[in-house]
Amino acid sequence: MTQFDRIIQLLELIRQSINVLAERQALQTLVEIADEQLRIMQHLKEQSMSYASKHNADSTLMTKQEVLAYLNISDSTYKRRVREGLLKPMRLGGGDVFYKEDLQQALWESKRKGKI
Repeated sequence: MTQFDRIIQLLELIRQSINVLAERQALQTLVEIADEQLRIMQHLKEQSMSYASKHNADSTLMTKQEVLAYLNISDSTYKRRVREGLLKPMRLGGGDVFYKEDLQQALWESKRKGKI
């Protein structure tokens, strides 16, 4: 059971508990909030599973510094390529990370320009 499944199960339990007590209108609002939280968590789980299915378990995550070395580009070039949308980092723990296979176009561009 994943963390998402446990959270969804807990939210469903909370919703059911509130529903039992929902004899007054104020509690009905809490039921609606619990329903919305449940929908959001289910959506996040679907998105997470969808993204994970695109990358296999052996995918290599690379930090910004590793990408600079891999593509043989400077920090200013990196920032420009991110701004232009050529590099699309994921924010993880406050830093940029990439899956190595997502860098193929940028690697080709570095080779084309004679950087590698």
